[in-house]
Amino acid sequence: MAFLQSQQAQKIISEYLDKPYSTPPAINPIFDLREPGQEFPPLNPPVQTDPVVDPCPPGYQLIDGICQPIDQFGGAMPENTVGEGFDDSDDRTESEKLFDDMKSSTDNMFGATRFLDKYQIGEDEFGNPIFSFDEKVGRPPLGLGLIDMLFDGAANREKKYNQAIETILGQTSNFGQNNPLAFGKQSGDIFTMYNPQQYLDQTKDVVLQQTNKQPVTMGDMIGSLNTGTASQVQSQGTEPVDIRGSSLVIEDDGGVRRRDDTAYQSAVAKNIARNVSNTGSSGFSTTLGGFTRGR
Repeated sequence: MAFLQSQQAQKIISEYLDKPYSTPPAINPIFDLREPGQEFPPLNPPVQTDPVVDPCPPGYQLIDGICQPIDQFGGAMPENTVGEGFDDSDDRTESEKLFDDMKSSTDNMFGATRFLDKYQIGEDEFGNPIFSFDEKVGRPPLGLGLIDMLFDGAANREKKYNQAIETILGQTSNFGQNNPLAFGKQSGDIFTMYNPQQYLDQTKDVVLQQTNKQPVTMGDMIGSLNTGTASQVQSQGTEPVDIRGSSLVIEDDGGVRRRDDTAYQSAVAKNIARNVSNTGSSGFSTTLGGFTRGR
């Protein structure tokens, strides 16, 4: 109490009372994350992100880490439809989206065979197309080679090449290593895809089921396409339509378009082989001369 009554205490009190008032800062610059004028501190402070940069030049698309020409996938170089003044929506139909997805993937027969086409190196003595991986195929030209190396382009292309072959051989892989119904064969670095006539010839004697205790071969089933009751149904057909280069349609010397019977029979035989491999049953009736269920 004596100190509070001393002259020194009175001086300290007087200096504090006489000191002009100053407004404290709006935010604590050390502990407060708010910006000036912001009522509440942000729950997630803003994070600086780098803009996405397309490493490929115009006319190329980055697919599986590889700058690949857009036209090799059957499409044209897309127009710029992104940004101010453009509609960013995808105006493709669902069918077109499905088709585009299939053709760019090697996990289905259509996409797998399409991808392998650029690796064909010729034909064997039976006219079967043969394929071999070449790391130069699909490599971007000129200065883009560095980008191709950075993204491990050759390894990615070889992976897709091998996946395409696995997809093709996997259609009937349940028959084991010595598969009489395989769509092709691998021998070292060479893959052979059987052409329609070759496939029919090598599968015609394979017994697939028993009817009335009698063996039924692939050849019996294919032969019934023209003799079964389904073939006797008369209807007015239409001209076959060549959907994006379908191999089932050919054109005669006179310009008449018709179904390629050999390719058609081979496609039926492959559907039969898939059914037997995947379900244990062909789903095909020689009496009807057609399939009795979906395939």
